Amino acid sequence: ELSADREVYAADGDDLCYVTVRVLDAEGNFCPKAATRLHFTADGCGEFLASDNGGQTDTEVFPSAYRNAFNGMAVGIFRTKCGCSGDLRIRVEADGMEPAVLNVKVR
Repeated sequence: ELSADREVYAADGDDLCYVTVRVLDAEGNFCPKAATRLHFTADGCGEFLASDNGGQTDTEVFPSAYRNAFNGMAVGIFRTKCGCSGDLRIRVEADGMEPAVLNVKVR
């Protein structure tokens, strides 16, 4: 499950979109113990910038597009492209799971 911190972002090349990832089971229930390996990608009017999970012992570097969920959650940070109005398409994939896709507006 993906959710952005707001609905519309500025096409100025500086605006950041924070996307929260929650790992759900096949019935849509939150999995608070999941440590699922996630892969973040973006296309359209933005780009992937960094990821995190809040785990203090996680040694993955912030610019990595791969991140293990911590307590079933992670966050991806995306940056808009300057002068590009339209959709920023965010995709998070994990082995054995359907990809999650989120489109956010950039104006």
